[in-house]
Amino acid sequence: MTSSQRRRDSLSRHANFQVVVGLASVGVGVLLVFGPPTSLFRSYNSTIAEAFWSADALPPQAHQLNHWLLATVGAGVIGWGLAWAAIAHIPFRAGERWAWTCLLITLLAWSSIDIGVALWFGVWGEVVFVLSALVAALVPLMIAAPLFRGAQRQAK
Repeated sequence: MTSSQRRRDSLSRHANFQVVVGLASVGVGVLLVFGPPTSLFRSYNSTIAEAFWSADALPPQAHQLNHWLLATVGAGVIGWGLAWAAIAHIPFRAGERWAWTCLLITLLAWSSIDIGVALWFGVWGEVVFVLSALVAALVPLMIAAPLFRGAQRQAK
């Protein structure tokens, strides 16, 4: 097997993993749309109740607002996950450096802002969730980084 074949195989494996990350994000987005009133979100909702109402559970109107806000965020997460999967599936797999850079920048932008806001408001459940997602996506992305060093930029 030649070095270019090994690189292509490695890019394909890394791209497959990143497609899974994108599709997992779509799954999280769907949960955000439909899950907030269910027991799946009981622990997460209690971190919001504690941060804003110093209570164990959300008041009824706040529960509705929380569901609506998480559902709108979920719609955005679905779109981001689909874009992530598409970038991973085509240009990332092809070894285009911009694709790796795009995934890295969007991941760091989302996670740093989300974590910062969650810390500011004291929503610790969000901090834990985002840190977990960040590590799960960032470590494999960084492992793939050497495959993109020296890759040619796409002509405009």
